[in-house]
Amino acid sequence: MKISGEQSESEKRVFADCLKNSPDYTSYSAKTSFVITTSAGNLKSKATVRIIKDKILQISVQPFLGIEMFRVRLTNDSVWILDKMGKRYVAESIAAYKSKLPVDLSLSTIQALFLGRPFLPGKDRLDISDWSFSIKDLSRFSCLFELDELARLRETRALDISGQMQITWSYSKFTNQGEFWFPSEMEVRTSGIGNKNLTLKMENISPEWNKTFNVDFSVSSQYRKVSIRDLLNMFLK
Repeated sequence: MKISGEQSESEKRVFADCLKNSPDYTSYSAKTSFVITTSAGNLKSKATVRIIKDKILQISVQPFLGIEMFRVRLTNDSVWILDKMGKRYVAESIAAYKSKLPVDLSLSTIQALFLGRPFLPGKDRLDISDWSFSIKDLSRFSCLFELDELARLRETRALDISGQMQITWSYSKFTNQGEFWFPSEMEVRTSGIGNKNLTLKMENISPEWNKTFNVDFSVSSQYRKVSIRDLLNMFLK
């Protein structure tokens, strides 16, 4: 399904079914196993993803025996990364990276990607009035959303206007969550971003909805502040 601004009535019904598969929520928490593949090799780990709608996305990475080694936190205006193994941390503004990615880098967009939902830049939640819209005025990038036969989002693809940068986020192995379906596997592929290609596979995703949980992000005074570029270069050589 390509969002182009010119869809038929049958496509409108499909879009309505897609929205039904994206019910409202207040929070999300899921344990998962993931594999990151770069030119340097593979990294396997357990992780926990936590989302408070429109406020926070936090990822805790536990590569060894459930011991947290890394933590990533995104808010509406900042990105934080805690490297417990290297005693380093990152604290930077999201605005600095908006022009460097082929997709609008906002918290609501990133939450939508983790939850397998279509999105519009600058809008937190879609409704049926959005079934026919155009993003041609957003000249820096384009987004394509592909649905399966049950109107579940199967793939989101974001490309910059030059075609050199691309992010593809795929969803599979859907499980019944009662009133909607949710993928138990996701795969993220990037190309042309920072001259690095990366693949992230998330498997055995076990979600919980609308629970209360702690999202603490305290940083020890013994940790050294570094830039996100420096930290990524250390791990993605």
